[in-house]
Amino acid sequence: MSQREGEPHHNEVNKPSLIGLLALVGGATAIALAPVFVRLSETGPTATAFYRIFFAQPILWGIILFQQCGTQTSHRKENLPSKSLWPWFCLAGAMFALDMGFWHKSIHLTTLANSTLIANAAPLFVVLGARFFFKEKIHPMYGIILISAAIGMSMLVKANISKGGLALIGDVCALTTAFFYGAYQLCVKHLRNHRIGPVIILSYSGISAFIILLTAALIQGEQFAITTSKTAWALLGLSLISHIGGQGLIVFAFGHLPASLASISLLLQPVIVIFLGWFLANESMDLIQMTGAVILLLSLYFATRMPPVEPKIKIERR
Repeated sequence: MSQREGEPHHNEVNKPSLIGLLALVGGATAIALAPVFVRLSETGPTATAFYRIFFAQPILWGIILFQQCGTQTSHRKENLPSKSLWPWFCLAGAMFALDMGFWHKSIHLTTLANSTLIANAAPLFVVLGARFFFKEKIHPMYGIILISAAIGMSMLVKANISKGGLALIGDVCALTTAFFYGAYQLCVKHLRNHRIGPVIILSYSGISAFIILLTAALIQGEQFAITTSKTAWALLGLSLISHIGGQGLIVFAFGHLPASLASISLLLQPVIVIFLGWFLANESMDLIQMTGAVILLLSLYFATRMPPVEPKIKIERR
C-alpha cells in the first residue's frame, strides 16, 4: 500500500522534526491557556465548561460531515459507530462533563498551578481503573510511583491545608477532576478498542456532555448569559484554541516526533501554566510547593513511560 501524501514515513517519526517540535510547543501552550480563559470568563464555571464543548461541536460535526461526503455511499454507514456503543459515548460524555465541571471550579478556588498539576494526575487513576475493569496487570514499580505522586501532591497543597477554606476545596475539586478524567480515558480506551476515531469520540460524547453541563449550570443558578465581549472572546479562545487547536496540534506532533520526546508534553503544559499563573495572576510557589510540583510531574512522566506488562493505555492530554 502506498504511503499517503502528507503522512510521515515510519523512520522519520523516530527522529525529531522542527515542525513536530513547534507543534508540540504550540499545542502545549494552547492547552495551558485553558485555565486563563476560564478565569477571564464572567459566566459561571459550569456554564463556561458548557460553552467550551458547545462551540466546538459544530466544527467537530463539520469534520465528520466532510469525511462522510468524501466516502462512497455504500461505505458511509460502516464509518459510523454501531448503536451498541452509544451507551459508552453517553458514559464518556458524562465523565468528561464531571471532569470539566470540577476542574473549572478548582481554577476559580485555588491557584492555576495546583488546579492543573493535581488534575493532571489522571494517569494514576487510569492505571488503577485498567487493573480493576480491564484486568490489565500493573508494573511492579507502579506502587513506588503512586507513593511519590501522593508525596508530591501533599507538598503542593500543604499551604492550603494549613489555611483551609476555599483554596483547599479547590485542591479537592482538582483531585476529583483527575478521577473523572481518568474514568473518561477508560471509556475512550474501550471506544478506541472498537476502532472509533478521536473526532467521532469527541463529537458523539460531546452531546451528553453539554446536556449535562447545561442542566447543572441552570440548576446551580450560574451566570449563563454572555454579556461582555471579554467573556465572548474568552469562551471562543477556550473552545477553539485550547479545546480543538491545542489537542489537534498535540496529535499532529505525536505523528512527527519519537514517543520519548512527544511525552514531554505531559510535563510542558503544567510548567507553562505555572509560569502563566506567576506572570498573569501573581501566583507564587514556595520551595516546598515547587519541589512537590517536580516530584509529581516526574511521577506522572514515569507512570506513562513505564514499560507495560500488557498493552499500555494511551493517555490523551486535555
